[in-house]
Amino acid sequence: MKRKIDEIDLQNKRKLYVVKNGELIAHDLPEHGETVVVMHQGEAKDIITTVKTRL
Repeated sequence: MKRKIDEIDLQNKRKLYVVKNGELIAHDLPEHGETVVVMHQGEAKDIITTVKTRL
């Protein structure tokens, strides 16, 4: 489900903003884990998030 983004909060460390297919997409970052953005010819093709459990 795509959400329309009214404004970008640059102070929020839990959001990643990516342009994909000409649209701005907000992606929530995990508290523990990593996010990989796959780029091809200057465009974001995929966003892969790995969530790790905290020990």
